[in-house]
Amino acid sequence: SRGFSEMISIDLAKVKNFTILERIRIQAVIDELKFSQSSAVDQSTAPRAGKLLRAGTIISGDYDISEEKEFKINLGSWDVQTSERKSMVNVSGKIEDLFELQKRVVFSFLDKNEIELTQEEKEAIAYIPTQNLDAFLSYSRGLLQEDAGNFKEAEIFYQNAIQIDPNFNAAGNKLETTQSIGKSSGTTDQIITSLRTN
Repeated sequence: SRGFSEMISIDLAKVKNFTILERIRIQAVIDELKFSQSSAVDQSTAPRAGKLLRAGTIISGDYDISEEKEFKINLGSWDVQTSERKSMVNVSGKIEDLFELQKRVVFSFLDKNEIELTQEEKEAIAYIPTQNLDAFLSYSRGLLQEDAGNFKEAEIFYQNAIQIDPNFNAAGNKLETTQSIGKSSGTTDQIITSLRTN
C-alpha cells in the first residue's frame, strides 16, 4: 500500500496544475495526529490533517485483494475546508496487472475531476517505472522504514530494489533522498529545504 500510494503521488505531481506536499511533511503531521489522538490530548482539539498540511484537497484511497486475486482500488478526494467528498473512482482487475491498474486509477481520477492533460503529461503519467514486483515490494519496504525514521534501513531496501531492477529510477531517487536526509539535521522544514537544494 505504501509503494502504491507513492506511485500515485508521483504521477499526480506530473500534472502542472497540482502541488503535491512533500512526503516527509505528511509523515510529520501523521505522527503529530497519532500523538493528538492519545489520552494525553483532548480529542475535541485534535487537529485535522488537511488543515495542518495547509492543503486544499486530501486524496485518499484503499484497496482489496480477493481470494481470486482480483485487485480493487478506490480513490477519492475531499475538500479540506468543508470535509465534503469531491470525487470517487473505482478500478479493478487481476493482481498481475497491478502496475497497469495503478495508471488506470490515476487517469480515471484525473478524468473524474475534469483535469485536462497535455500530451506530455499523459505520456509522463503512463510511464511504468518497474514491471518487477520484487523490486516494487523492496521499494515499498524502504518507504515504510523511511516513514519510521529508519533511513539506513530504508537505504538497504532501495539499494536492493535497484539491484533487482537497475532501471527503477524511483528507487534510485529515494535512495539519494534518504542518503541526504541521513546527512541532514534540524527541523522538518530545514530537512525539506536541504532536500530541495540537493
